[in-house]
Amino acid sequence: MGLCFFFSNTLHKIHNTRHRDFEDDFDDRPVKKVDEQPRTSFLNGLIEKPDKAWRTRQFKVWGILTFMGAVLPPIAENLSFFNWLFMAGQVSRRGLADDSEVGMFRKGTPGAPKAIGLSLIVWLISKTFAIWFTTSVPGLRNTNNGKLIELAMTNTALGFGTAYFKTYKPK
Repeated sequence: MGLCFFFSNTLHKIHNTRHRDFEDDFDDRPVKKVDEQPRTSFLNGLIEKPDKAWRTRQFKVWGILTFMGAVLPPIAENLSFFNWLFMAGQVSRRGLADDSEVGMFRKGTPGAPKAIGLSLIVWLISKTFAIWFTTSVPGLRNTNNGKLIELAMTNTALGFGTAYFKTYKPK
């Protein structure tokens, strides 16, 4: 009995000593300021609420693309592979003057590389989700309606991305 008490008391002292040392280590580290700017400027100002005109324009563009897939079912699959380019073009030009001579793939478009990367990421995620959804319903994926549903889901995600992302920041 005495030996058991000795070991438990010794272990308790060791535990308390280690615990105190551990807490002391945390007290020595510097405290970070909360209002520090992030180290990367990639995400600064990336998401911006759209105004009514921009939102209406996106609704028209993505609605027309989805309607084209509904009216001409054979092109729905082709549209779903290239619709990310529409998003990249519009996101790269959001915030520029309407009479600007800058095009998406011309040298000097300020937000084009970031817009292309964002549109590919949004397209990949939405396309993966749409394919998963249409394959989860038996027999839907291989029909024209399945391809149209896939196109509509992808266009919806790309439309929201186009409406809220802004890669150009005026100086």
